[in-house]
Amino acid sequence: ILEHLPNQAETLSFLGVIKADKRENDRAIELLQRAVHYKPKAANVLNNLGRVLLNLKRYEEAVEVLTRAVAATPPLPEAVANLAQAHRGAGNVDEALYYLGILSERGVHLKTVALERAGILSDLGQKDEALAIVRDLIAAAPDFAPAWLLLAQLKTFGPGDPEGDRVIALA
Repeated sequence: ILEHLPNQAETLSFLGVIKADKRENDRAIELLQRAVHYKPKAANVLNNLGRVLLNLKRYEEAVEVLTRAVAATPPLPEAVANLAQAHRGAGNVDEALYYLGILSERGVHLKTVALERAGILSDLGQKDEALAIVRDLIAAAPDFAPAWLLLAQLKTFGPGDPEGDRVIALA
């Protein structure tokens, strides 16, 4: 494909995402960086590169790329959520909460946004607030396993606790 369309940013980006899914991270980043070279203001291309960097825990690089993605048009809620995660990973809690707030103001109700907010509150020692968010998330999406995982991290379960039984069942 690349020999026929070497400069096609969307193709490069798509192939980069495929390589990242296959854990071929060096090749994924190379393809995504080439895509960004050809379309430096394309939100979807920047978001794809930022997401790969985020998954590799290269938080500072992810923040830089995802900040550009958020500034691009059309705005992508996923890029804002990824930027919040990158800031959290980089230890920038205030910035992470700021971007999660932007999503809330825009009416974006992604499960991952609520989960990320709960995780940040937990990191800040606000366990009761985090638990409330996780329980609301579980009530709205009972099969969302990451919420159950965070619940398991936040709460100590006693014998016969129905939430504990559900966590064990999903493990």
